Order: sequence, then C-alpha cells, then structure tokens
Amino acid sequence: MWLYGIARRVLGTSRRGRVRRQALMDRLRDQALTDGTHVPARDDDVHRALGALAPLDAEIIRLHHWDGFSLAEIARHLGRPAGTIRSRYSRARATLRLALDDAP
Repeated sequence: MWLYGIARRVLGTSRRGRVRRQALMDRLRDQALTDGTHVPARDDDVHRALGALAPLDAEIIRLHHWDGFSLAEIARHLGRPAGTIRSRYSRARATLRLALDDAP
C-alpha cells in the first residue's frame, strides 16, 4: 500500500506539472499572437549570424538554445562524439558573439 501511495503522488505531481506547462504555453502563445511588438529588431541579426555559420554549428546552437537539449543529448542525436559537439559549440558561440557585437 505504501508503494501505491508513492506512485499516486508521483503521478499526481507529473500531471500537475504537465497541466502547468500547457497553461504556460497557452498564455505565451496568446501573448505572442496579440502582441506584435515583442519581436526585437536584433532577431534579424541573430538569424543572419546563424546563417553564416556552418550548418552543423548552426544546428548545435539551435538545438541547445532554442530546443533546450544538453550538449550530450545533441551528441547522441547527431551521432557525433560529445567532445566534438562541445568544441564546435564553443567555437560557434564565440563566432556568433563576434558577429552580433559587430552588428549595427
């Protein structure tokens, strides 16, 4: 019975978290649809700088920063060694930083 109680609480916590995340996504989606001024002008610079990167480097940046994957998860997903992904990420991030600092 103790184990069933623990399982019930774990499932309840998971369900509540899923409901909260869905509510947050709905609020953000509604805000994005109603507020057209939230897009920063710098967004074009970011897309331009990402386009200048090698395709693999740009994909690593997108997966890490936009999709929230860890570098180890990206390495598994892309079928590359984790060390390679870490070094390419570091180099791509430095390149992006320079490109965005130079942007007007």
